[in-house]
Amino acid sequence: MSDEKQNPERNFRARIASFIQADQPSRCKQLTEEEAQTLKAASGRLDQLLARIAEEERARSPQLKQEEVRALTDAAGRLDRLLRTSRPEKGKDS
Repeated sequence: MSDEKQNPERNFRARIASFIQADQPSRCKQLTEEEAQTLKAASGRLDQLLARIAEEERARSPQLKQEEVRALTDAAGRLDRLLRTSRPEKGKDS
């Protein structure tokens, strides 16, 4: 316990090293042909899903841009109205 208090960095490094060593045997495991095929199939499905999502995003992009322009135009109009109502009239303050 006194070693932990005297050198916490060394203790921390030792803990990391023990985690890495504990993990190494599982990383060296060879895949079976069945596991490799399962992973390839899952990878293929993931690629298809990502491609579909990317296509949907491209299709929605013009609509989103129009909505953003409309929202920004509305916000600019509200800001203009706010600025007009908050400005003091000329001649009243002087």
